[in-house]
Amino acid sequence: MNSIVADTARIGRDCRIGPGAIIGEYVELASGCRIGAYSIICDNTRIGQKAIVESHCVVGLQGKNETQTVIGAHALLRNGTVIYAGVKAGEYLATGHCALIREGTVLGDRVLVGTHAVIDGNASIGNDVRLQTGVYVTRYTTIGNGCFLGPYAKTTNDTFRNEEVLTGPVLAKKVRVGAGVIILPGVQIEDGAVLGAGAVVTRDVAAGAVVVGNPAREVREKG
Repeated sequence: MNSIVADTARIGRDCRIGPGAIIGEYVELASGCRIGAYSIICDNTRIGQKAIVESHCVVGLQGKNETQTVIGAHALLRNGTVIYAGVKAGEYLATGHCALIREGTVLGDRVLVGTHAVIDGNASIGNDVRLQTGVYVTRYTTIGNGCFLGPYAKTTNDTFRNEEVLTGPVLAKKVRVGAGVIILPGVQIEDGAVLGAGAVVTRDVAAGAVVVGNPAREVREKG
């Protein structure tokens, strides 16, 4: 099956587009991009040089937000990744299989979004952040530079169902979050804090602190 490329799309030098792929209106592919079989690059999406989009991905999916989608140079989007319109990602974004990044999310450079991880939109993700398998990042979450979230860690933004004002948590720089941690709405996690596996974090955590348990309690200062 041949690929479909819109007349308004701009395709850089040495790009490779696989069979069955669809390149929409006003798409820009910089030089050296590779688009896998049956992937869809939706209208008004810009992808930086030498990015790799594997098969069966959707980039720039139109939802409520129809603004431009930007994926920086040297990205690696693995099979099944879905990225909504309006996402802005820096260089060297890497996703696992079937990762989902929703509208309005801004990601820095060298971010990993692991297999089946979900960023549910309007989140701010800094540089050098690693979200492992199954991580859930709720809307309006802020994650600072160098943070690590272990498998199936979750953030929340709604204390009570149908709350009118949603408030995501804020993780400062180099926070370490263990597997299965749950962080409640509006919680502030300061620089270098460590949240032990399975902790339920209900209140703010000081810089460098180590917390464990449900509800999480400080067990010692880091270092």
